[in-house]
Amino acid sequence: MATHDLTPRIAPNLDRHLVFPLLEFLQERQLYPDEQILKAKIELLNKTNMVDYAMDIHKSLYHTEDVPQDMVERRAEVVARLKALEEAAAPIVSFLQNANAVQELRADKQYNLQMLNDRYQLQAVSIVEFCVIQKGKQMLKEVALTTLASIVKSTKLGIGLELKVKLELVHMENEPNELKPSFF
Repeated sequence: MATHDLTPRIAPNLDRHLVFPLLEFLQERQLYPDEQILKAKIELLNKTNMVDYAMDIHKSLYHTEDVPQDMVERRAEVVARLKALEEAAAPIVSFLQNANAVQELRADKQYNLQMLNDRYQLQAVSIVEFCVIQKGKQMLKEVALTTLASIVKSTKLGIGLELKVKLELVHMENEPNELKPSFF
């Protein structure tokens, strides 16, 4: 159908956040059957934490409320990991939300580490873990934006806004593109 479309050739070399708008464009222009585009979106989203969005696409594609067990299991993993990261970050978040405690920090790294350990029982390892936990914050944003995308879609606020929300979701995935699309 799309004899001059270069998407199948360039998509394997692009990050996911760049492939997703191409798929949206192809779907909007109806250059490929919707079924083919939706399958490509699911394949693209399978390596992300945006399981709810992939489930929505699956439901739309197959006209069912049932989703594959692997998606359900993946969602449970993502939610469990998010909760674990939130719990691990709680002491540092609590410290950072206390303006008086934050004011005690100085330019001296050794002093800060010692003070955080003595007064707040925050060790250097906890602080390093907190940096790793930033990925958890990213997951939390994904969950919020996935919900927002569903609301935008259900209220018909326009494809532009919906696309912007979806792009933000995909863009938050900073992992390298391990996907070599085979969907065209």
